[in-house]
Amino acid sequence: MSEPTGQAPSLPPTEIEEVEADATTLFFESLVDAVGVETVFGDPIRADGRLIIPVAETSVGGGVGDVQYPRAEGGVERRELRLPLTSRGGGGSASTRPVAVVVVTPDDVRVQPIFDFNRIALAGMASAIGLWRGITAFAQAMRKRR
Repeated sequence: MSEPTGQAPSLPPTEIEEVEADATTLFFESLVDAVGVETVFGDPIRADGRLIIPVAETSVGGGVGDVQYPRAEGGVERRELRLPLTSRGGGGSASTRPVAVVVVTPDDVRVQPIFDFNRIALAGMASAIGLWRGITAFAQAMRKRR
């Protein structure tokens, strides 16, 4: 075994290339890289002489923002006490849900949709609540007119 010398081992020199890129460009390029054909169409599955291909719906959204105060004449940065002097932010979201399967047999190709009964039920309940509120508001308005 070698004895420690008390000095940190020297690392080979590396070149670091600084790349100046717009935050918005970087953000949307990463979204495009994250969502592709592989996200929408899953790996094919062979079963009972059929080829089954899962299909998904993908939604992606987001945004970025950047605020900087202008420099004073001569390129000198303003040192005012107003905030924010520099402000940057961003956020995003992505979701994927199964919507169908493509079933390929020697005889035909079928697309079988996947029904999301929870989504249908929630839409029905929201519609019923909205209809009820509309009817009650109309009834109250009619009573006030009398």
